Amino acid sequence: MAVEGVFEKIIGGGWERVVLHFDTDLFCCINFLFLVSQLGSVPELTWDLRDRTIALNTMDRVFIGSCWRAYSSSDPSSLQDLLDQAPSRLQPLKTALMAHLQRFPSTQTGLGRPQELVQEILDRGLVESEDLVQAFIALDDNVYGWGDAQILRERKQLQSIREGSATCVLGGVTQTTTGPHWQWDPLKRKLRWSEE
Repeated sequence: MAVEGVFEKIIGGGWERVVLHFDTDLFCCINFLFLVSQLGSVPELTWDLRDRTIALNTMDRVFIGSCWRAYSSSDPSSLQDLLDQAPSRLQPLKTALMAHLQRFPSTQTGLGRPQELVQEILDRGLVESEDLVQAFIALDDNVYGWGDAQILRERKQLQSIREGSATCVLGGVTQTTTGPHWQWDPLKRKLRWSEE
């Protein structure tokens, strides 16, 4: 069965109960947001987090749907505003989405947090792809949940930034690192718009 067929079966299956087994890293949480936004008619949704489960009530589902729309929109500040209202029981989601916001270029370094990690690893002399990936996973502490392809993409992104211009896609935002763009202010822990 084609992937599209499997997805259609999942969201159109007429399920009474669905248990979503997703970890708390950013990669898993984005997939979780998307699936919850698609499973609106399922009466009972549960998030299985290994150490506990969360039965998602109506308000949780509304919040999660809002997070998905904000993540995939062209205005990341709407996601930041939502996270200030996150229910405490959905703290893992808030943590993961804050990690997403930290992917935007820092006002201090001009690099997103993943590129800062890659630069730190390269500065330590670990330049081989395999070494870079293993070190990134160790330093990341399962915040992003990325594999080889995503980590090596960040290395290429870092190189493009160092060469003077890079375009990146962060959720629903496509931006360049030159000219007007969103930035992450690590001191205020907030996004801000830069005209530079």
